[in-house]
Amino acid sequence: MNIVSAVDQLRLPAAVLWDMDGTLVDSDRFWADAEQQLYMQYAPDQSSAAGNSIPPDVSRALEGASLSECARVLRESGVNLPAWEIIEQLVSAAEASLTSQPIPWADGALDLLRKLAALHIDSVLVTGSPMRIVRHVLAAAPAETFGPDNVFAITGNSPLPAKPAPDRYLAAACMAQADIRDCVIFEDSSTGLASALAAGAGAVYALTALTRSPAKADARYQCIQDFRGIAVQALLR
Repeated sequence: MNIVSAVDQLRLPAAVLWDMDGTLVDSDRFWADAEQQLYMQYAPDQSSAAGNSIPPDVSRALEGASLSECARVLRESGVNLPAWEIIEQLVSAAEASLTSQPIPWADGALDLLRKLAALHIDSVLVTGSPMRIVRHVLAAAPAETFGPDNVFAITGNSPLPAKPAPDRYLAAACMAQADIRDCVIFEDSSTGLASALAAGAGAVYALTALTRSPAKADARYQCIQDFRGIAVQALLR
């Protein structure tokens, strides 16, 4: 190994931890549509007052939230359903949308996943979506991307505290047998970025066309517009 390749090898991440909805996959819109439909159907008075749409403050509270938190926010905003039924309707609608077409990967994401796999760098999904949704993404991902059997994922079914707590990212690093300080995390929300920074990983903010509510630029994390042409060696700095 020459000096240049040795230096490059040292700069490679030990693992890459991915938020899913709105980061790796253009699926945030499916959840947003499901939330909108539920709000209009079960909070008609509030919906009419807000011009048949979810109020901006409610929309912001839903961004990056766990399913249980989404149910709480929607109930408090006027959706008159039990929390379990809100969650079931949201998941069913999002799954139906996701499976009605090929997986809508973010620009450049598939190429980056293949680069990581070729370098034997595991990826792990860390998402609030349940395994019922995540399994479709794992099945469509390039082979050997998310672990040897494409099963590396921490999902909304996890009993660990949800983002912005760091616990799920810390568990994902353990799954990949990597030190979290040598990992890179891709996120697209303020909640997710807070989780990534609290975990102690190198955080990269995917400020893409998929981002619902852009966060402010911050020196604590890198910002990218999409995943096209990303050099793996440049992810850790």
